[in-house]
Amino acid sequence: MMKTQSRFPNVIGELLWEERIISKESFTKAMDILAKNGQNKSLGDILVQELGYDRHKIYRAISRIYAFREIDLSRITISDGWAKFIQKFYRSLELRYRKEFVNKKLVPFGYSEKNKNLLLFLTPDPTDRKNEEVLRQAGFKKFELAYAKLEAITELINRTIPKENEFLEVVKEASEVKTIEEEETEENSGLDEDELNASINQSVLINLFEGCLIEAVRKGASDIHIIPKEGNITEIHFRINGRLTIWHIQEGTKPEALLAVAKDRTKNVDRFEWEKAQDGFIQREIDNYLIRFSWFLSYRSYLLLLPENMKALLFVCWMTVKL
Repeated sequence: MMKTQSRFPNVIGELLWEERIISKESFTKAMDILAKNGQNKSLGDILVQELGYDRHKIYRAISRIYAFREIDLSRITISDGWAKFIQKFYRSLELRYRKEFVNKKLVPFGYSEKNKNLLLFLTPDPTDRKNEEVLRQAGFKKFELAYAKLEAITELINRTIPKENEFLEVVKEASEVKTIEEEETEENSGLDEDELNASINQSVLINLFEGCLIEAVRKGASDIHIIPKEGNITEIHFRINGRLTIWHIQEGTKPEALLAVAKDRTKNVDRFEWEKAQDGFIQREIDNYLIRFSWFLSYRSYLLLLPENMKALLFVCWMTVKL
């Protein structure tokens, strides 16, 4: 869908040029790019992403041209009452709409001064027609949009809205984790591959593994230790700021089953090879960062390495398997 700015890009560009926000050369380049790719990007996108202009400076000016008012969040103290208002609003939304609001960075600010029946929403781009579409689909027929700096809105969302972990939601919603019953076999009879397959098919284990990776990255953990205990108990520990603490205890599941899940979701690894060392990798997108997990599997240990978001740090996951 074309953005509102795309309706009159030449007019908006000329106004930005006349106000000396952009140069004549940049205006000409932006018009050329729009002519070739006008359906996918707005004038603001091109000026910021391709020509290197400051986002706040450009979108603040464009919002003013379109007569959207600006809310300067740096001048406002976020009170406990306002934070609770935002949290209550997001909790009232269906999950699908909540994700749309967060993705579009639409944040309720309060009720409009123009009309007490109108909710005022902050957005880093009030000219984007997708905002109105999202609001109307969520049931808001009347509303007002106002511009706020992208970084300020992002900080506000991070402070007031806990990030969703859809994998852990599945684990949480499961009323009871099915216990994997052990076959009555002789001691030291080895692993039963059919039993492992049955365990892997349980969505709880898969979602637990994926959710564990997401939570560790978000909490800034340097290590994950997945440690098997006697009695079909597996402990998952996070090391944060040098201190190792329990994050989750999985009961009623063979520790080998969780390792098999990890192997099954890793490229270049044979899940049914239990004696030879193997190398593999997993690639995931977590909070808009593409993260590559590289790991090494030996007979008794599981080692996972990844850069923590954009920082030059190593994230280590180690699993000891009692065979």
